[in-house]
Amino acid sequence: GFSLNSSSGRLGVGSQIGPYKLLEPIGEGGMGLFYLAQQSEPVRRKVALKIIKPGMDSKQVIARFEAERQALAMMDHPNIAKVLDAGTTETGLPYFVMELVRGIPMMDYCDQAKMPTRRRLELFRDACSAIQHAHNKGVIHRDIKPSNVLLTEQDGEPLVKVIDFGIAKALTDNLTDKTMFTGMFQMMGTPLYMSPEQASLSNVDVDTRSDVYSLGVMLYELLSGTLPIDRDAVKELSFDELRKRICETEPPRPSKRLSTLNEDARETLVERRGGNKQKVHRLIANELDWIVMKTLEKDRNRRYQSARELSEDIGRFLVGDAVEACPPSAKYRILKYFKRNRGPVLATSAVVLALCAGTALSLWQAAQATTAKVEAEASARFAQTKADESKAILEFFVTDVLKSAMPSRALESEVTVKEMLVEAEAKMSSSFGDRPLVKAAIQEAIARTYYSLDDWKSAERNSSKAFEARSRILGQKDGDTIESMITHARILIKLNRVGEARKLFDSAYDLALQTHGESDIETFRAMFGIASCYFAESNYEDALEQLEKILDVAANPLTNSNIPYKFSVRNAKTISLKGLNRDEEALELQEALCSEASQLLDDNHPELMRYRSVLAGIYERKEDFSSAAQVYETLIEGRTKVYGVKSRKTLLSRRDLANLHVEMKEYSEAKKELEELLPLFIAGIGEFDSETSLYYLYLGRTCRELDELEASEEYLAKALKIAAQTKGMTHSNTLLIKAEFAEVVASRGDVDRALTLINELIEQSTQVRGADHPTTLNSINKAASIYAIAGRTSEAIDSRRKMYRVCVESRGHSDAYTVKCAKLLLNTLLDFDQGGDAFELCKEMLKREHGLPDAERYVFESNAALALVKQELIPDSVPYYEDAWKTAQEVFGECGLSTLRQQSNLGFALATTGEFDRGVELLRAVANSGCGHKMVEDNAKYNLTTVLANRCQAIGLEVDASSDARDKAIEMGKQAVALASVRKSELGKVHVVGKSPASREAWARRRLAVGFLGAREFSAAALEIEKADEIQGSVQPGYSFIKAAALCRLGRTDQSEVAYSEARSWVDAQEVVPDTVIQFREVADRAMRETNASFGASEKRN
Repeated sequence: GFSLNSSSGRLGVGSQIGPYKLLEPIGEGGMGLFYLAQQSEPVRRKVALKIIKPGMDSKQVIARFEAERQALAMMDHPNIAKVLDAGTTETGLPYFVMELVRGIPMMDYCDQAKMPTRRRLELFRDACSAIQHAHNKGVIHRDIKPSNVLLTEQDGEPLVKVIDFGIAKALTDNLTDKTMFTGMFQMMGTPLYMSPEQASLSNVDVDTRSDVYSLGVMLYELLSGTLPIDRDAVKELSFDELRKRICETEPPRPSKRLSTLNEDARETLVERRGGNKQKVHRLIANELDWIVMKTLEKDRNRRYQSARELSEDIGRFLVGDAVEACPPSAKYRILKYFKRNRGPVLATSAVVLALCAGTALSLWQAAQATTAKVEAEASARFAQTKADESKAILEFFVTDVLKSAMPSRALESEVTVKEMLVEAEAKMSSSFGDRPLVKAAIQEAIARTYYSLDDWKSAERNSSKAFEARSRILGQKDGDTIESMITHARILIKLNRVGEARKLFDSAYDLALQTHGESDIETFRAMFGIASCYFAESNYEDALEQLEKILDVAANPLTNSNIPYKFSVRNAKTISLKGLNRDEEALELQEALCSEASQLLDDNHPELMRYRSVLAGIYERKEDFSSAAQVYETLIEGRTKVYGVKSRKTLLSRRDLANLHVEMKEYSEAKKELEELLPLFIAGIGEFDSETSLYYLYLGRTCRELDELEASEEYLAKALKIAAQTKGMTHSNTLLIKAEFAEVVASRGDVDRALTLINELIEQSTQVRGADHPTTLNSINKAASIYAIAGRTSEAIDSRRKMYRVCVESRGHSDAYTVKCAKLLLNTLLDFDQGGDAFELCKEMLKREHGLPDAERYVFESNAALALVKQELIPDSVPYYEDAWKTAQEVFGECGLSTLRQQSNLGFALATTGEFDRGVELLRAVANSGCGHKMVEDNAKYNLTTVLANRCQAIGLEVDASSDARDKAIEMGKQAVALASVRKSELGKVHVVGKSPASREAWARRRLAVGFLGAREFSAAALEIEKADEIQGSVQPGYSFIKAAALCRLGRTDQSEVAYSEARSWVDAQEVVPDTVIQFREVADRAMRETNASFGASEKRN
């Protein structure tokens, strides 16, 4: 580059130009140098000073330099660098001074900030605003490119600054009085960003639309990361070839260019935009493509006519309006209106989509007909008829119905979706009295839309009419008739008319298979409908078998592998697996489904949200509560945006999130949230709805856990009444609620009534569904709970043994329901201290040949250990705790609730059976895990306090313990007291694991006192006993022996005698004296012998 050397009489760093001292060069343009300069007066500040390069002070360059100076001086815009001053040096070189812009080129800034596309567009509009301002002042920039559009920051926010008007051109001839004629064949600007008219070598006719083109090139790069003309290709082009490329070759669309990038380049581009490939491509495709390509039109009359027009169209895109760059077809504008107002009129969009789908199918059938080799003339007539029908349907909705939702009418009143549907129904009879098939097609679409709105009665009203008309006119075998038959059957399921629905689905399947073949879409819909009937009856085994058949057909390369139901079928398969307690398979399948669907669908697409709702339920079942909560919260946010805060789907997600607290055993929080949401839920969904019955069920369960039995019974009674009315008395949900109700009735003391209810239920379910059906087994399980409440232990155990035997005989040991029944029996045996039988059951279930999933194996491993502990066989429990901990890590992860619980159990067992150091290490790790499971972390602290304090006491009682061992014992005792003290401050008066925090601290201090006594720190020993008594507010008689021994060693005989007498009186009153207290008494007696102390209690004892 050039330099100005002051030592040679020329300007350079350190030179003074008026009040400006040149500090350092900061840039270089085609004709000038930029310096950082210090202004000394009238204000002190840093500025940018531009001066002509030495040796370039020709008339032509000076004219351009003055033009730039004058152009900038004319402008006053926040996104254009301001001119502050101007003048000439002593040698006559012109210069001007601008505000100092410490910025970086727009592309670099956006990439470094990993700025998403929408934010890039907002900033790009600021650049358009700056260029429009220049045009308004009569100035064309002519060199728009990223390095001349800088981004700096102001108050932490990015700010666009357009610089370098060095080759600006006036729209009139008075920008400067001096000549500014550009020599012939001299191309002004940067070729890669240059408009065709600039590159044509006749640029005297360049106008503002040239800048619009350059802005378009920048926008192209901003979106796709590349240029319309590849940079590498330019290097190999001659001047004429480059000019020809600019003027004649149409560039590919940005989305097309993006799709042709190599994998590494695509990954880099996506990373810099903070998204995934599909989302970035989807955002650019269509409207942004259209906008960019309009700016890059070779014919400038077809471009945006100003930078403002370009900016306004981008603005329309950002708010979801129709963009001008697209040919303004009615279809496009209507679809954009609905997308922009997706909350209130989403379902109306579904009408449009349903009709468009029908139209597309009609046109496809027409095309098939015209290519058929038989009955060509009849096929042509059929094709024309279908096309006419499709046109009539679209015209009806566009001209008669959808116009009610357009902005002009929306200004007068807010038009709801249902109002539009009612309007459509009313207009059909008058519009299509003589065209029943067109009317039937519209009724079919309206029925589907009502279905999506959960208004099943209105849906059934329209679907029945469409089905009847098509059956009568077209016959049962026609594809449209089969379509209506399936739609009508789907709606009947929602109305709990499952038997009628199943007959229709069976007929539809037979007809579709005979008429259209195995791979036809209606055949798939009918098969899926049959599976839906199984679902409605909670028959997950047959549902799964049916779904597998559908997926097998879809996987056949000879069939239509792109069936739209494939995701829905996989989602339904997950639900079946979950219903069969095959949670591991369900989780793997659903995570894969959600991942694939998210690549193709928007985050808030209704189908993707439906799949995620199922995924959240599986996370909940697997105790991954944080993941479940995160998905539920995402669903609530998405469904609120799409459907509104009061919509059915939003309210169901909010209910599920509140119920998550029940699964986490946070009952008070669950009740609070469920009761707060209840009025809104009923207002949005209604009192007599099957989902409301489940809501009352959740509330009833919550109140039962809080021992609020009256409220629980009241909620469950409501749930039972609603379920009976909406689902019928034999539906699985109704039977489930009735069983819960019977259990609460028993808890309130009316055992006879509860047993009558539950025995009726068992008999009813056995007759309807069979002895081994899940509903029947659940009823037997509730009977066992009622027997347990009544204190009839043997009958409770017998009921659950019966469940278990039925499952083993009908299903085998490895079946999910058998495992469930085994777990229920296991819990009963443990609750009633049948440790031996519980352990034998666990051993049976853990046999290798049963091949239990890891999650189930964990349950029986951990409970085998617990059964052994209950039999005081703690050393034998260690291998089972080891296995349970290892399995839990695989299933729940290092931070899983169950993982930490088994780690704590193992640590306690090891610390009490010989591996003290490892046990303590495991307990400390749980206590300090930071995983957020407060209850299990607190329990670990409790166990750690226990083992440390007991260890301290044990060593304190050892006569021959070394001084080193005694020091370690005291340290452990102090740690135990510290842990107990921390728990006390954290928990206050909360009762957590068997002892209040205050009494726990007292307990630890007494054991520390024993440690101090063994280490012959007698004052400390006596002091700890006194502190413990003060904390607890009472004396522990056994430890009065320890206090007596310490005081005796200190020579405080009178106080020692009092303590000894208190302890001796307590011992004399006991029928059985604990071994530990006998040891304490021996310690006190030894202290008296060794100090030759003699007092009444001792003589009395002797």
